Amino acid sequence: VQAKRLYNERLNKYEQKANLILDVENKSIDELVIEIKKVIK
Repeated sequence: VQAKRLYNERLNKYEQKANLILDVENKSIDELVIEIKKVIK
């Protein structure tokens, strides 16, 4: 039970880091799209 809890905690931390990275990538992609739209206009 102890080992399973530790494993789940590590998994949660990893998922949080992955989500943070995805958020940053999504924001930068959104910014790129905005810049491209400005250029097209």
